[in-house]
Amino acid sequence: MRRGWLLFIFFLTTSARADGMTDDPLLVYGSVDKFEIGESAKQKVEADGWVGRDYSKWAWNLKAERESNMTRALSFSAAYRRPVNAFWDLDVGLRHDQEPGPEATRLRLALLGMMPYFIETSAAVHLGRQQVHVEIAFEHELPLNRSWMLKTGLELDMYSQADHEREVTNGLSDLEFRVSLKYERHKHLHPYFVIEHKRHFAGDREKETHAGLGLSVWF
Repeated sequence: MRRGWLLFIFFLTTSARADGMTDDPLLVYGSVDKFEIGESAKQKVEADGWVGRDYSKWAWNLKAERESNMTRALSFSAAYRRPVNAFWDLDVGLRHDQEPGPEATRLRLALLGMMPYFIETSAAVHLGRQQVHVEIAFEHELPLNRSWMLKTGLELDMYSQADHEREVTNGLSDLEFRVSLKYERHKHLHPYFVIEHKRHFAGDREKETHAGLGLSVWF
């Protein structure tokens, strides 16, 4: 873990030097990609953003899930981001998981970009003292007309070893498939209807299917 901290500090110092050498304007971006209310009082929030320039950004991400008035998942990550090429960015930072199970902070390495056929892809590795967590996500948007967008997504979570407190198993632990129909008439405000199917390979919950309403906001 100490090597991870040293690597993170190295990227921070090099980013500060790069920022001082560029003339690009400082930009700020933020979005609440998912704000959902579904069955069984299920709620989900996913937000992210960044501040920086074209070749040097500070990025953050927040994920939270509640069900039956209980917080089932809560995590926050912060990273330094640089482009690898025209289609991919590299994140180096930290992720803090508060729920489920005991709190843990891990080194985060991630590649984010666009695959062929306009498939948005995120592949992240979280390195802890006794656990390695790999998180892979794919999203694709299909315009139906000028106002409606069909969005599909697939997420996979894999772990190096089982952890009963966090309800994860070694190998593939969680799989999630989503289909949403989004109304994009307004530029920065998009309501949508979503159906989500989850498969858990650890814990008491094996399969879950939920439907709900959501809102995406950009600013």
